[in-house]
Amino acid sequence: MSEYWEKRWSKISQDIDEQSQVGRAIRKQPISDELFERTVEWVSGKMRLDRNSDVLELCCGNGVWTIPFARQVKSITAVDFSKPLLEILSKKCDTQNIKNANIVYSDVCAIDNFAGSYSHIFWYFAIQHFSEKEVICIFEKTHGILKNNGGGVVYIGDIPDREKLWDFASTEEYVKMYFDSVKNGTPAIGTWFVKNDLVKLAEYAGFSKIEIVEQPSWQFNSNYRFDLKLEV
Repeated sequence: MSEYWEKRWSKISQDIDEQSQVGRAIRKQPISDELFERTVEWVSGKMRLDRNSDVLELCCGNGVWTIPFARQVKSITAVDFSKPLLEILSKKCDTQNIKNANIVYSDVCAIDNFAGSYSHIFWYFAIQHFSEKEVICIFEKTHGILKNNGGGVVYIGDIPDREKLWDFASTEEYVKMYFDSVKNGTPAIGTWFVKNDLVKLAEYAGFSKIEIVEQPSWQFNSNYRFDLKLEV
């Protein structure tokens, strides 16, 4: 992960709402609790989570996904390198009596260091913070972890769709912002991905089943993001 993103996610205010803490806001308006709960239910169904599931969550942040998932599964290991966000998650686990969450401070590129017996790997609203080289490495490592465990599911959510970049940056102001941010090394969103490129990467990494998941129109960022489900 670039130094820019590392610094950005290590300077998080605890005084703003939890969705805004992890960037889940458009024009400074965070996703509503009702909409987020509906999204969690939809994603859980896609992942086929149940009480036997052991989940590895990459880039967990403040645990907006960790907490509701922990209530559905056997165990969840939540990984992030932002100490402020992990402190928020730790406090939430204590106050909400979450006992089956293991919190790990680490860059997810070092995923080998916390490999375990996982049935699911979850990576949401974070892939854009990594370079293509790093994403290749993470694909290969997640495949290796699940293969060693006899199979499982990787779910990557809220991926910026490169083919919809100019639908997102649809005004002169946004176009200027986009190119200025790339030029200055401070990308507002990060890396955008072409769907077929990720399909080819998943094949290269060895996944046996690959599904592009189109988000329902009611989801927060469905107009320019998509999900990806991989299976071993």
